[in-house]
Amino acid sequence: MPSLRYGQRRLVSRAKSDKASHLADGSRQPTLLFIHSSNEMYGADRVTLQLIQAGLRTNQEVIVLLPTDTAVVENCMTDSLATDQVRVEFADIPIMRRRYFSVRGIFGLASKYWRGFGCVRASRPEIVYMTTSACLMFAPIAWLLGVPRRVLHVQEMWSGYERKILCVLGFFTSEIVCISDPTLRALPRYLQRSAQVITNGVHDPGEPKAINANVDRPMRLLVASRWNSWKGYATLINAWGSVGLNKSLTVLGGPPPSGESTDVPALVSQLPNAEAVCIVGQVDDIGAYIDQADIVIIPSDAPEPFGLVAIEAFARGRPVIASNGGGLAKIVDHGRTGWLFEMRDHRQLAQIIDELTIPEVTSAGKNARSSYEMDYTEAVFIDRIEKVLTKTNVRRPKRRALRCNSR
Repeated sequence: MPSLRYGQRRLVSRAKSDKASHLADGSRQPTLLFIHSSNEMYGADRVTLQLIQAGLRTNQEVIVLLPTDTAVVENCMTDSLATDQVRVEFADIPIMRRRYFSVRGIFGLASKYWRGFGCVRASRPEIVYMTTSACLMFAPIAWLLGVPRRVLHVQEMWSGYERKILCVLGFFTSEIVCISDPTLRALPRYLQRSAQVITNGVHDPGEPKAINANVDRPMRLLVASRWNSWKGYATLINAWGSVGLNKSLTVLGGPPPSGESTDVPALVSQLPNAEAVCIVGQVDDIGAYIDQADIVIIPSDAPEPFGLVAIEAFARGRPVIASNGGGLAKIVDHGRTGWLFEMRDHRQLAQIIDELTIPEVTSAGKNARSSYEMDYTEAVFIDRIEKVLTKTNVRRPKRRALRCNSR
């Protein structure tokens, strides 16, 4: 696969020639254009890969459009898209990022907007699928070009001044898929009418590795996420300072590429029991670390839109300790598949960690696996997205003067 270059538009994998693809009867093959905001392998990127899998099940040419304003990372999402079935393109397109919310940034977005217009017009899609809210600037572009379906996948909680902008741009969508009830309720009422909830799913790793039943050993806990300021690392570290000596904590992840972050190593260094914390950093696959742990902790200080790590833990038969808010409040059944504590309450979190026993954790792990099998498998998620992509009774846009599929 060709190497990726920062700031260049480069084709990674293409299935067809530059000319429009045609079916056996001579008709033009429909095009499905996915627009994504990053090229890493965090939660939204992994969900996008599943969306693309659903797209490949439909009789459509699949194109993935990615921005060039993010740094290149190893083991990125496009490494999983080197296939004859998907066409991937990079362009300097408009993606909503906080650094653009300035006078200078807005002028920069104007030129990106024009490039995005050209990309959509060139691909002539029947569906533009915006995989995150950061891609929502493409909704009015697709509407102006007469794209029949403009689908938004909401993986974030809309709030603050950003919500006001998103509410306006959301007017130009035809359908919305939300990953949880809280993300749907965060939308304005007029957008909720065209929205539905499809919860995320993860790949089935098979029969879970059994939790070690030895009650005399240290209990092993794991936390895995970006070190964003709202991810609750300060809450967790404060709680850990009063946790007993028969516990160990492994920390995965790293600082985000932009925005406020928490200096996790500095916080850990101030603990009286710092030797019980192992900071691993970013890893390609957290599955092996979940298998080695007894419990996964998600200590977010703000409501999580969903909580993908929680269902990854469930899939591997591990219970979850999570803050009581957002999507996690619905995923985790307190006392059955895990335990909930009030956001930012480090004392309550410490108490939960201290009082848990290996038999309780083992029982909750079995319940967590059952919950995964019932509600959060990858197969169910992809089937539901495929139904969205193949739906036919969709209201057409009123504006047709700039139809992108006109000859």
